[in-house]
Amino acid sequence: MATTKLLIRENKINSDGKCVIYIRYTHNEKSFLISTSEKIAPELWDAKNQKVKKAYRGFTSLNDTLESKVEEVNVIARVAKQQKIDPTVEYVKEKLAATQEGAGQEGAATEPVQLDFFTLYEQFLVETDAQKAKSTIIQHRTTISHLRNFQEAKKYKISFERLDTAFNEKFLHYLIKDKNFGNNTVGKYIKNLKAFLNWATDKGYNATLHHRKFKKPKAAVSIIYLTRKELDLIFGFDLSKKKKLERVRDLFVFECATGLRYSDLCNLKLENIKNDYIDFTTIKTGDRLLVPLTSYARQILTKYEGSIPKAISSVKMNKYLKELGQVCGIDEPIQQVKISGGKRTEKAVPKYTLITTHTARRTFITQSLERGIRPEVIMKITGHKDIKTMMKYVKITDNVVKSEMLKAWDS
Repeated sequence: MATTKLLIRENKINSDGKCVIYIRYTHNEKSFLISTSEKIAPELWDAKNQKVKKAYRGFTSLNDTLESKVEEVNVIARVAKQQKIDPTVEYVKEKLAATQEGAGQEGAATEPVQLDFFTLYEQFLVETDAQKAKSTIIQHRTTISHLRNFQEAKKYKISFERLDTAFNEKFLHYLIKDKNFGNNTVGKYIKNLKAFLNWATDKGYNATLHHRKFKKPKAAVSIIYLTRKELDLIFGFDLSKKKKLERVRDLFVFECATGLRYSDLCNLKLENIKNDYIDFTTIKTGDRLLVPLTSYARQILTKYEGSIPKAISSVKMNKYLKELGQVCGIDEPIQQVKISGGKRTEKAVPKYTLITTHTARRTFITQSLERGIRPEVIMKITGHKDIKTMMKYVKITDNVVKSEMLKAWDS
């Protein structure tokens, strides 16, 4: 188990009558000392509570500084554990990046702790883990991976000081030209990076504000949803000999009929299902929502004796949904447009290749509008705060536009 402790060495008093304050890091009975570069007279040091006594003028400020330096060391150990790495003395010493001759032995000291960019990015994920969906954490880790690869490929040492508009242009060029990512994918990585940099700025680690001007490319998104005919086709398809796809189908249809995010579906419990409603608190926003149960949803609950099939990972779910769509014949050609930088490419693909868990939420919103539910009612069910955000999910077909207009004007 790793521990840190603040201490002074009273046998090492300088000419001013003061001792250096050290952090002692211990792991598996091995330890080494890290100099904080702060000094105190022995009589003003509270060894029991590991802090400067109140008799010292400015004790609050100095104790805060010491606590911050201890936390920097603790963060290295915590992040290592999060990554399944043993935070040995050697590992922490290496991360501190200031080893002196004889470090790791009693009496040795290093320079003050300076956490690098990537260590702090990992700290950001550890500290904000409870506020983020698992998929968001995965996206951030992918962003970190691309930043590391960029640093190595372009020999561009990443630090807070170098994250300026010139970096933004170079990183965009790397993602678009070298990696051939679309604008929306690139925009997602820039968004993640800016979220971390905002956190680092608030914490005092980042003194620059260049990231606020970082460009975040985007392009119109192809909205894929199931028509009413396609939803009924999947719902009624005989999958009795394909039990795996049957459970995937039932989960997906339950999503389509309720508008739930897949992360919320995975966390749904029996106690959330009350009479004709689902009563739950969303993972992403923490909002409490009441979702009425439609006939689709009630049929699935009846089939599984008041519950729903056990959810699987989103990665597996997305893979099986494409197989489900292919089996059920959801193969209408869809024209896919990709914009990477200023380059536009198009290709036609079968619709089933584009079905994901998110298609269900889009299906719910679009079909709800087509079936006549007012936008403000849909927002109440889905938890959207403004109509502009919700309408990004919507794709109204030309046939629906014609039908609705004729029904309104010619009836």
